[in-house]
Order: sequence, then C-alpha cells, then structure tokens
Amino acid sequence: MRLADPASELLLWVGRLASVTAARLRLTAPVLGDPRPPGVGAAILAASIGAYRYGERAALLLRAVPSPVRAADLLANHGLVARAAQLLPGIRDRLLDLSPLTGVLDRPGPRTTVACEALLDRLLADQDARAMIVRFFAAPPQTPEQAEWRGECLAYIRHDDPDFVLDVYEAALIYYGTEHEIRARAAWYHVLGSGAHEPAVPTALWWRALAELEAAVPQRIRERPPLVGRRVGTNLYRHARDLGLT
Repeated sequence: MRLADPASELLLWVGRLASVTAARLRLTAPVLGDPRPPGVGAAILAASIGAYRYGERAALLLRAVPSPVRAADLLANHGLVARAAQLLPGIRDRLLDLSPLTGVLDRPGPRTTVACEALLDRLLADQDARAMIVRFFAAPPQTPEQAEWRGECLAYIRHDDPDFVLDVYEAALIYYGTEHEIRARAAWYHVLGSGAHEPAVPTALWWRALAELEAAVPQRIRERPPLVGRRVGTNLYRHARDLGLT
C-alpha cells in the first residue's frame, strides 16, 4: 500500500483513531470547531514507528510526516505518539516534534515549543479542551521535564487567565493533594540539605504560578477554600527563587 496515495480504508482507520483519541480525552466533535477529516500524516507516522528497528528507513519516514494542522490530525498523531514516545526513547524527541498535542499534554519536542504554546492558547479558548488541560495539568507530573513545562505554562497564563491557573491548582489539591505535598516536602530536603539542589527545581517551578498569585491577588486565593493554607509548595518556590535556583 502506497502511503503517498493511500486507500480509502486506511484513511478511514486514521479517522477512527482520531475519534477514539478524542473520546479518551473527553472531547466532543467537532474538536476545536474543525470538522475536517484527517490527512495521510498519521499513516506515515505509524509506518515510521513500525519501521523503528530499521533505522534509516524510519528516519526517512519521520522526515516525510507533515506537520499536523487539522484537529483530526492533531488527535490521530497524539493517539500514536503518546504511547510510542514512552516505548521508543531513542526517537522520543522526534516523535514529540510531530505531535503538538502530545507536547502540550506531556512536554514539547526540541523544535516545537512555540507551536505547542500556540496550540495551548487554542485549546484554552475551547470549553471541552480547557477542561481537559485542567485535568492533565493538575495531575502529578510524570517527569521533571513535564513539571517544568507545566510550571512555565501556568506562570505565563496566570497574567491573562488567572481563573484557569487557579482551576488547575484547585483540582490538583482536591484530587492529588497528598501526592503533590509529598513531592514538595521531598524537594524541600534537596533545597535545605547539603547535596545538589537541582532535583528540587522542577517541583518548585510547578508551584510558581500559585506563589505569584498568592502575592499578587491574595483575595482570589481566599475565595477558593482548597487553596487556603496550602503553603508547602509555594514556600518551596519562594525559597528556591531566593536561592537563585529558579
């Protein structure tokens, strides 16, 4: 089967992948108001993942994958990359560069930070997608890179959309409060101890936006009881900042 001229059945399966991915993310059609069907990009991406063991062949296919533009392409690529990037660390960055939606929900590839920031803005303007971002950003980060990315996003969004940022921290403390506070206390040991401070930085950055909102608009914090008095993480950020770590 030629990928440059795919059979209609292949495109049908790509469309099904996009639909299943949207359902798993609790997104309703048309996602981002874009009803267009997906193109051939996800099929080429799937072929490149399948050819991973063949080295150069996989690399050639990866270079042929077009940047996803339509919402269905974003979803189909994410449906492939979210799992494949975990299983294939050797090409993880290249896969993330081909899936901006995965970059938003996990962390961007080395070449797509700007694209992921632009997509994040689009997602926050959509009610369903906004709720999805709250769920993902509230969960305890799986990697230091993910913690830093989410912390950076929350820090820049808090100026224009503090309600979204407070929604994230409120959900985080309601549903994952114990784990977030355990991580913050563990980071404190690195900051206060005599060893390396670097392991504490990603966790401190995750709390940055809430610490800044506590200082800038304390009344907004008092309006949300789950956020009142939860200062382990915000104090961690302030201390790390004063030490010049952030």
